Amino acid sequence: MRRHAASATLRRCAPTTLYQQTEYKKLRAIMPKAGSEYTEEAAKFFRTLGLTAEIEKRVVGARGTHNIDVWITGKIQSFQVRWIIECKDWKSSVPKEKVLALQAIAMDIGSDRAFLLSESGFQAGAVRCSQFTNITLTSLNDLREQTREQFAQTALWTLYARVSQVIDDLNKEPARIYLAGPATGCLYDNPEISQAAGSQAAGSGLQTWAAGSHGPRGQACKHAKMTHNVLI
Repeated sequence: MRRHAASATLRRCAPTTLYQQTEYKKLRAIMPKAGSEYTEEAAKFFRTLGLTAEIEKRVVGARGTHNIDVWITGKIQSFQVRWIIECKDWKSSVPKEKVLALQAIAMDIGSDRAFLLSESGFQAGAVRCSQFTNITLTSLNDLREQTREQFAQTALWTLYARVSQVIDDLNKEPARIYLAGPATGCLYDNPEISQAAGSQAAGSGLQTWAAGSHGPRGQACKHAKMTHNVLI
């Protein structure tokens, strides 16, 4: 990671006396690194995906210890992930040497995927080196756009699974609850389907209520367009 511009100034002004050396060390300790904000934003993004993101993580590999900008762990569905995130907040495009170095680190620590993030793009050689590998070259902004729709779909499926579980739990009770449709008392907007569904419910000993009436729990049945037998 590059140092802040002020840090470069400090290096040019070499301390001579003991007092200057002490003050120099204090300033270096609190001086932010260039790109640290970019690294924080990258970590924050992956945390929104439900993953654990550790900044400046030291990870032990087969051949040595490596300093990782952002170390990602967690589960996606039932799969355990171990990802490397390398952040290059540069004004110039990233060369292929950085891709090769990241690939070597990923192999050494057994990471199943690695991301090289840069808002300034990548040189042609870097792109060629990343092909057919587990290295993803992208920017943080592009990564957000690419995963926004997928993340929204995942959230919807998670919500659907939770609602389905609630419905399954309720259906274990002796009487299932059917919310009514339009004011005609139909279970569905389509009268034929409603009649068939109502007959099936009555034949199964289930209970139905017309719109405006109340179920056994005092819940008012509302007008609703229904596509399933049971709606909670």
